[in-house]
This record gives sequence, structure tokens and C-alpha cells, in this order.
Amino acid sequence: MKNTLKKALKFILCILPFSIVAGISVGFYELSTGLADAIQVEMTPTYFVIMVTIQTLIYALIFGFIGYLIADKTGLVRKFNFSKKSVKVAIIWGSACGVLFFVLDYFIFAKMLPQVALYYNTYPFSPEYLISEITYGGVVEEILLRWFLMSLFALIVWKIFARKYAKAEIPEWVFVVANVMAALLFALGHLPATLILFGELSFLIVFRCMLLNGVFGLVFGWLYRKLGIQYAMIAHAMTHVCCDALLFIYIYILS
Repeated sequence: MKNTLKKALKFILCILPFSIVAGISVGFYELSTGLADAIQVEMTPTYFVIMVTIQTLIYALIFGFIGYLIADKTGLVRKFNFSKKSVKVAIIWGSACGVLFFVLDYFIFAKMLPQVALYYNTYPFSPEYLISEITYGGVVEEILLRWFLMSLFALIVWKIFARKYAKAEIPEWVFVVANVMAALLFALGHLPATLILFGELSFLIVFRCMLLNGVFGLVFGWLYRKLGIQYAMIAHAMTHVCCDALLFIYIYILS
């Protein structure tokens, strides 16, 4: 047990710098877009960024530590190395998700939803936005949604419905169910931001949110299960990088 606790501590120390960058970039992004205007009335911009960074750190470190312990119990912990083959797999899947997101949202949903079209007409691209997507989306969200939540769901489903199996023999369907549950919550978790962004939650807007975020969540969960959390992080980050690169090209260069 002591060895597991030491490994969990080493893990959160590894994600510590990414979490700090994530908090800072999210804070500056929210300031630049006006998302923090209502909160900022009561505090200075510097204090706001500090508070967002502290909050992000707390989430990442607590759920990172607990997530390690749960993942270890369910056999989801993999060696924290980076093989060329697995990195390529993660990059390919992440890039494919980015392209799919771009095509579906820019060429289909933007034609059907005026709110989406308006968003892209005033697309708020900035360096801090991209950094926040890579670090917060790629690292912090994967810690919360896959490392902690998917592992927790796998543990619960295993103990309730497949407890006769040992850890090394947990049926694959347990992880599939856990992945679906985590991906569903991942998509649902985007609804508040979607409401703020578009001002309403019509059926089509909710469908867009669930489809775009849920499907990709399944991919990241599958990579977590098969290769390790580090590859889910790479794929998640690449999804944002690829999608934003295409958006930048189409909106700022080709338009």
C-alpha cells in the first residue's frame, strides 16, 4: 500500500506543472473573453487568475491522487512511458477527432444553428485559449473524467455486477460500461458552458453538445483503457490542436 501511495504522489507531482499552466491560461482566457466580468467586479484580474489556478490545482491534485488509487485497484494503471507506436496511435486518433469535430461543427451545425455560426464569425482564438485547451482539456479533464471518474465507474460496476472476477480477470464489458458512463458525464458537463455560450439549450444544441463531446470522450476512454492515461491526454490535446488549426486556416486565412 505504501508503494502505491508513493506512486500516486509521484504521479500528481508530474501533472503539477501542467495543472499550474492550465489554471493560469484558463484564467487569462476568461478575462480576455469577458466570461469573468461578473466575478471580476469583486477582485482584481491578478487575484482572479490566482484563484482559478488554485482551484485547478486542487481539482487536478486531489482527483489525480485518488484516481491513481482507484485505477490501481481496477488494473487501469499502465507504465508511464511513451512508446513511439502508442504515441502515433494517440496522435492519429486525436487528429481524426479534431478533423471530425471541425467538419461536423463548422460545415454542418453552423449551417443549422445561427448561434454556432455567430460563434465562428467572432471566433475568439488566442494563444491562452489554445494553451488552456491543451493543458486543461488534455491533462486536467482527462484526470477528472477518465483517470478518476471512469476508473471509479469501473470499480463500482465490477464490485456490483462482476465481483466474482479477480482484478486481472475483470470482463471487458465492465470497462466499456464505465467508458460510456464517463463519456456521457463528460458531454453533460459541457452543457452549462454551452448555455452560457449560446444563451439557450434547444434540442439541436443539446444534441450537438452530446454528440461532439460524448463521441470523443469514448475515444479517449478507449485509449486510456488500452494504452494508458498519458495517451488519452495526447489524443485529447491533439483533438484541440488539430481542430483549432483548421478553424484558424478557414476563418483567418481562407475567409
